[in-house]
Amino acid sequence: MLPPAAGKESDYAKAQYWQERYNQDAGRFEWFLNYENLRPIVNKWRRDIAVLDVGCGTSTLLAEMRSDGFRGRLVGLDVSSAAIDAARKQAPKDIEFVTGDGRNAPFPDSSFDVIIDKGTIDALLCAKNDASTHLASDAARLVKLGGRYLICSHHQPDLEELHSDPWLSIILEAVLSNHHDRYTAWHLDIHLLAQNQDEAHPTVYLFTKKRSRPPRKHSSSYSSGHDDNEEGRTSSPTHAMSMSMSVEVHEYSS
Repeated sequence: MLPPAAGKESDYAKAQYWQERYNQDAGRFEWFLNYENLRPIVNKWRRDIAVLDVGCGTSTLLAEMRSDGFRGRLVGLDVSSAAIDAARKQAPKDIEFVTGDGRNAPFPDSSFDVIIDKGTIDALLCAKNDASTHLASDAARLVKLGGRYLICSHHQPDLEELHSDPWLSIILEAVLSNHHDRYTAWHLDIHLLAQNQDEAHPTVYLFTKKRSRPPRKHSSSYSSGHDDNEEGRTSSPTHAMSMSMSVEVHEYSS
């Protein structure tokens, strides 16, 4: 099935498009980055963690994690039943696959240590509505304290202006919108492909959910970590007491 025509990119955010696409071709397909790309990040995690791949499609990521020694609960979620059926047939029997919408995932709060999103939020951003906000918000709900939310995106960050990055602002507001504990903090690591590559590659945004000290009333901080002397400050009446974020930039290899 061909990609949506020019001007119809919003189809990427529609469940019907993906159902039709996977009905036509349910072969294994890896969106954006494969397990080998992510291995330097993933290898730092405990092997007993519970992982959710949201918008998993027919990716082999979870199967490769199982083969690499991850023995905890591994779950793939996708809005396309055709993708889920195909993924289930191709994966080990002890990996769960669930048909469902990542914006309202059928799991209790704090169910997972890690949420992985390889391109799903980019697809929903094509709709130019709040679909991507709901996805990130629900991911924040599902992540345990101390857990991680990993996003692979084609969005290239401006490291000098992270505090005013529109894409990152959408994700931050969404992540913060689902806090039950106002003293939750998020640490962000940005992983970039080595700069000697000619073509654009996806960026890995790794959010870690932490406990923070109660900040001063009506203030929040956002520091890039790219320049220790640069700090952007924002305030929000609703989330001012729950936002504490720093950024560290790393490189991964293709």
